[in-house]
Amino acid sequence: MHGTMNVKKKDYIEYKRHRAIVRKMTRRQRRDGWDKFVKTLERDITGTQRRGFKIFKQLQLQERDKLKIDPITKAEGKEYYGKLWNKQGSRGEE
Repeated sequence: MHGTMNVKKKDYIEYKRHRAIVRKMTRRQRRDGWDKFVKTLERDITGTQRRGFKIFKQLQLQERDKLKIDPITKAEGKEYYGKLWNKQGSRGEE
């Protein structure tokens, strides 16, 4: 029975070693994939900019869908912030 415990311990140690190797490889692949994506994005942003704007627009749409935000018009924003500015100015706030 003592011999089987030794085999199990060796198997467990071997398993942990392989798990560490796989984690390291996975991290490297993710980092390499991310670096490649960022380089492509940077090239597109400094170049044609189409892909960068497309990605940013898609992110904005996804966030707007999640948050259920109704964007305001420029006129509404100008009116709101103008009132806010005047209200704070009349109380002497900065």
